Amino acid sequence: MQTLQKILFNSIKNNKTKNAIWVNNKYYTYKRINELSENFKKIFSNNKSDSVCILSEKNIHCYAAILATILDGRVYVPLNPKFPVEKNKQILNFSESKILLVESKFIKQAKLIVGKDNKKKIFIVILDKNIESNNLKKNPFKITTSKSICYLLYTSGSTGKPKGVPINNMNLVNYLKNVSEKYRAGTKDKFSHNFDLTFDLSIHDIFFCWMSGSCLYVTPKKHLLNPGYFIRKHNLTMWFSVPSLGLNMLKMKQLKKKAFPSLKQTLFCGEALPQVLVKNWQKAAPNSKIDNLYGPTETTIAILSYRWNQKKSEKECVNEIVPIGTPFKKQKANFIIDKSLKKNTQPIGELCLSGKQIFEGYLKNKKDSNSKLFKDKDKKIWFKTGDLVKKNSLGNYIYLGRVDRQIKVRGFRVEVQEVENFLRKIIKSNYSAVVGWPLIENSNYSYSGMVAFILNETKMKNNTILENLKKKLPLYSMPHTIIRLKKFPLNSNGKIDYKKLLSIMKNET
Repeated sequence: MQTLQKILFNSIKNNKTKNAIWVNNKYYTYKRINELSENFKKIFSNNKSDSVCILSEKNIHCYAAILATILDGRVYVPLNPKFPVEKNKQILNFSESKILLVESKFIKQAKLIVGKDNKKKIFIVILDKNIESNNLKKNPFKITTSKSICYLLYTSGSTGKPKGVPINNMNLVNYLKNVSEKYRAGTKDKFSHNFDLTFDLSIHDIFFCWMSGSCLYVTPKKHLLNPGYFIRKHNLTMWFSVPSLGLNMLKMKQLKKKAFPSLKQTLFCGEALPQVLVKNWQKAAPNSKIDNLYGPTETTIAILSYRWNQKKSEKECVNEIVPIGTPFKKQKANFIIDKSLKKNTQPIGELCLSGKQIFEGYLKNKKDSNSKLFKDKDKKIWFKTGDLVKKNSLGNYIYLGRVDRQIKVRGFRVEVQEVENFLRKIIKSNYSAVVGWPLIENSNYSYSGMVAFILNETKMKNNTILENLKKKLPLYSMPHTIIRLKKFPLNSNGKIDYKKLLSIMKNET
């Protein structure tokens, strides 16, 4: 079977003189980025660590290090400079990586992540330092198999501990084959790259682009919120983003008629997709096909897709949200019917997915693995997504919300229970609640922020509480406001009534 390692070796061999990436105002060919990756491979080739953690912003050294990690047969584990030190430390420890590649400006943070006890155990390499590797001996790379792990990402957990999601070659190669057949990228294509490296959608950008011999265009920070100029300047052909970025472009009046004629394929993923965005995007990119992708991290980037049809799709939208469609080739979908959620006799239930894109379980976490994975009577493994869906008459799945209270904040998946758990520990009280607020314009399920509720009697000041939360949570998981209540509204079961809390927010607004 093909592996990501083989795919990239072949692409580099066949596309040496073509541009592989544009980053920080400079192009780098496949030959050049491979030469840079060779330096890293030589430096850590004597270290037996299976995985490599990378702490860096997006620059050529970072991408060369990612390439080196895969070509050397190791596991790519991205850390995020925006994450709290404690979260990055947990990821480093859980991954058992003995190699940390770090951009020089984050070296202080890296030392805190490693800690005094592990200084001698962890091999720290400064990414953007001039590396003299000519005299270093290069050991043979490890040849990977279908079961070899390609990358390891961490999702939030209700306990506050990150859950490791290992994706192997079988998972990723099947995904890449599916998107390659669907979207037919080639050496003349230009891919957008908007996502943080700890967001699994970034994996699509990098490896689908490089397997196709295309060029990856890393969106500069100054254009991240309003990338319209960037699309036009470079005549991008392949666009991929969360819907909230598109909605922001709509709000900033960037989706003008025929604004992006160069785009031939647009992909949205990560949140419920409002039809108002698609309709306006189609006007701005009249030559582009638009697909709504769906897939939790555990199912390898995306596993369902829906192609927008200007004449028919509007009738399929529910609550003005675009369907998530049907499974990729050789992947399967079904749902566990919840009889209490039936509406007008149409079955509704939790979406479950099966196929070669499904991961094999969380890293060293049998409890969560057993709760999310199950076998059917034919011994096929299924993954419970936690998302509520129904199926329309055309066979397309419609997203209806979350089974649990997990929400999307600016495209990032947030476990509300995790935030509440940290909040309770800080204020030393069992009474706290967090809700998404406000809703992103034209969206029913995604939020631009969160609000926390605590009791009036809490002695700690709001600013102090928020400062303590910053040490534990990434910025997108931070409540932007704390509201104090005399008492919490409770429902008939004695549980916090979150609907009433949302009513309080509407009144506050």
